[in-house]
Amino acid sequence: MFFTLLLVSLGLTACSNVNEDERVYPLENRPALVVSDSCPLEGQEDVSIEAVIRVRFNKALDPSTVTERNILLGSGRYHVKGTVIYDDRLVTYIPVEPLYSETDYALYISSAVRDEDGFSSSPDYVVLRFMTGDPGVSTCRWVE
Repeated sequence: MFFTLLLVSLGLTACSNVNEDERVYPLENRPALVVSDSCPLEGQEDVSIEAVIRVRFNKALDPSTVTERNILLGSGRYHVKGTVIYDDRLVTYIPVEPLYSETDYALYISSAVRDEDGFSSSPDYVVLRFMTGDPGVSTCRWVE
């Protein structure tokens, strides 16, 4: 009882989500933020070391939250510097230099990224994993 009162007094509920305007919405009333397509594909091997990474989400994001600080490409503790471009649910990550060959990479999205309704993608999570191959190999298909 005390725990329930504490949650209510703090404005928290067990089955709700709070957007940036502090409005509470039940989780079942909004779709989760998920990847609907990507290039390269999840788990793909032999990705070009000159790859441009593209991830399309199932719903629009708040463009002001899609930044180099909130979308990261890395391998282990190594962060790959790059440029992030956002347009109509599509996040494009352009590394500033070629990736290392024969290396596992992951694209991360921070909980600071919000959807168009102001909801966080929390917690931070890996959007995509892939492994690079030799230079010049084909990365993937991408249908615009």
